[in-house]
Amino acid sequence: MSKQSSKKLESRSKISNNSLIIVVSAPSGAGKTTIVGELVKKKKTLRKVITHTTRSPRPKEKPGKDYFFVTHTEFSEMILHKEFVEWAVVYNQKYGTSKLQIESILDKNQDVVLVIEEQGAREIKKTFPNRSVFVLLLPPSMKELEKRIKLRQGMNPEDLENRLKLARQEIQSMNWYDYVLVNRDIKKTVDRFCQIIDCEHLKLNRSKALIEGLMQD
Repeated sequence: MSKQSSKKLESRSKISNNSLIIVVSAPSGAGKTTIVGELVKKKKTLRKVITHTTRSPRPKEKPGKDYFFVTHTEFSEMILHKEFVEWAVVYNQKYGTSKLQIESILDKNQDVVLVIEEQGAREIKKTFPNRSVFVLLLPPSMKELEKRIKLRQGMNPEDLENRLKLARQEIQSMNWYDYVLVNRDIKKTVDRFCQIIDCEHLKLNRSKALIEGLMQD
């Protein structure tokens, strides 16, 4: 995304509300899809941005609900028209986050949750420095992660080794995130996630309008 486009989006995002952009990243198999799904159910003011991807749907994935599945040509056209706030290549497939979706949710005074990779998270941080919160989701152990990845269909030994190697690299690269959650139990992880969001909304630097209103009484 161009610097000009980033500045334009940042300017538009300065809406007079306290909405947050929650970025969730995790190595493949850590359970981010499940956790975010449960989180959105529990937090009524939280909306998930559906990612566009060029990869094929996995079993039980529904187009328009889990992902927007597009062709490489369609994805390239969206890049050309600057429709993504960020996009990345992961396992030879492209993933992108729609600017329009983010703007629409923020305009409604709702929080946004994004499930993206670390390189995309850096773009979000540049574009929304005062509105974004970054959460790293981890598995209980690398052995548990290996076990979860093995359950996926079509995973050969070479693919498994590559996934685990990349997982270690990803975890190390995300040491700048704001929070870390270890996904041992779905309910407890979701509850802690809700606490993070609540605490972020109470931060002083997000409550200037509230304080200014109080001073005018």
